[in-house]
Amino acid sequence: MPRADIKKNTGWIHGDLIFDDTPMPEVARQLERWYGVRIHIADEDILKYHFTATFTTESITRVLDLIRFSSMLEYEINGTDVYISHTRRH
Repeated sequence: MPRADIKKNTGWIHGDLIFDDTPMPEVARQLERWYGVRIHIADEDILKYHFTATFTTESITRVLDLIRFSSMLEYEINGTDVYISHTRRH
């Protein structure tokens, strides 16, 4: 297993949440486990997105803000439910 894969797969031991060209379904699963939320994806096209980032102490809001800034996505948080959809352009 390459060194990058080892770090990605064991990062949680050191408190790191690591995405390395990670597909959105896996990002959603990891965010659900990490933050105790339920992710709802509004559109199947969003499932094609991939993300690369490393997080340590960031809040769920900060992580979602960074995802929003790096893509054409927006989010809404309602309790422990997070809704992710395409950005609405006017």
